Amino acid sequence: MFKLKLGQEISLSGEKNNAWKDRVKKEIDQIIRENNIRLEDLIERTGIKILEQAFPNLYAVLKKIEEDFHNKAI
Repeated sequence: MFKLKLGQEISLSGEKNNAWKDRVKKEIDQIIRENNIRLEDLIERTGIKILEQAFPNLYAVLKKIEEDFHNKAI
């Protein structure tokens, strides 16, 4: 289980396929609606460390994109 900053839990068990992704997304969307919060606000409240632990692959991709962006800007 991944416990959100809002005190609610999302089960991350199961085979990581499209059905799993859809289920997790629906649970997150429901929590966002129930708490009347924007996704951006939830991400900001959660913090980078927790997001990195919860979604390591996604975090690695985003980190690489950020590094590439900064390297091109220099």
